[in-house]
Amino acid sequence: MRLAVDTNILIDWAEGDEDIKGLFESIKQRIPDPVVLVLPTVIGELAHIALQGAKNNNLSNTAKKAIELIGRSTLLSPATVPAGKNCVQEIAMMVRLHGLLPSEEVNDSLILAEASLLGCVILTTRDRHLRDIDREDLTRVLGAFDVTIPVIKSPDSLVRQFPPRRPKQKDAGGLRRQHS
Repeated sequence: MRLAVDTNILIDWAEGDEDIKGLFESIKQRIPDPVVLVLPTVIGELAHIALQGAKNNNLSNTAKKAIELIGRSTLLSPATVPAGKNCVQEIAMMVRLHGLLPSEEVNDSLILAEASLLGCVILTTRDRHLRDIDREDLTRVLGAFDVTIPVIKSPDSLVRQFPPRRPKQKDAGGLRRQHS
């Protein structure tokens, strides 16, 4: 199963957010053979933020840390989408033209298009405007392109849906029991 993570998830991860650590643990434990993708537009956003040091040094450093974490993790970051940049841009434009996202949310529409073209079943984000997209409208717009229609979820809703398993503990009689 392929999952995509938005830029805000990676920024929060780099800041040590426990919810995001729980998200990655849940994915690893509960989803068979997960492939977590960091999309090309997400990498571009992180690089842009990392280069903005003079404007916001803390955020710039966090973006740099996120890029380092990606490099040391099992997350995959494809450099391109096989369907090509024009296809990504066309899908993103249709998402905005149909009012699924505001016209100024170009990068978020590109992230949604990339996730769809790369076969991501889930896109996790904290951006409300992405999470609030009407599923029927999304299916109608993306269905015209014959791509995967991702479920867009917040990290906390995914952790609730797929809670991480707790380690086994010994009870007073020395027997092991599973807590869930």
